[in-house]
Amino acid sequence: MPLLPAFNELNLRTYVKYDNKPGIYFMQIKANSRKAVIMNRTMTKLPYQYANLSKAPSFHYHMNAEKEDNILDIDFHPGAFFNEVSPLERWLTERYCCYQEDDNNLYRYNIHHPMWPLYSININFHLQRFNLPGWQLTEQSVHLMHYSPLQLALIWRREKLPGDKV
Repeated sequence: MPLLPAFNELNLRTYVKYDNKPGIYFMQIKANSRKAVIMNRTMTKLPYQYANLSKAPSFHYHMNAEKEDNILDIDFHPGAFFNEVSPLERWLTERYCCYQEDDNNLYRYNIHHPMWPLYSININFHLQRFNLPGWQLTEQSVHLMHYSPLQLALIWRREKLPGDKV
């Protein structure tokens, strides 16, 4: 029996390298389950936050995160499956670790998952407000989007990385 039921998640991430090992760094992770947020924050310390996030069967996502005054509305339909992906798409999706700051230290989670099945996406993008301190995401600042169905992953315990505090 799984610890958590399935939940919807939306994340905002960037791509980083540390000690020549590429990974992802999550700036925000929104989930529509308070239980999932509490458990993930407790177990991983990753920046999970609750948001009213819904996904309709017709591929409609709506997110309202009142705390940050962020609203996102997206209608999309998966397009063609990519039999071959470009080097950029491979670089963006084949990340096998996640970096995180906590208590002024840098940590890494090693991750194992199959290659992401990528699909093109036909989208009607209604980005109403999505802000982070020092960032403002707009429709014009989104240059590349893909769709992938559920991906299962194994995640190892975090390891503290050597060096000066961040």
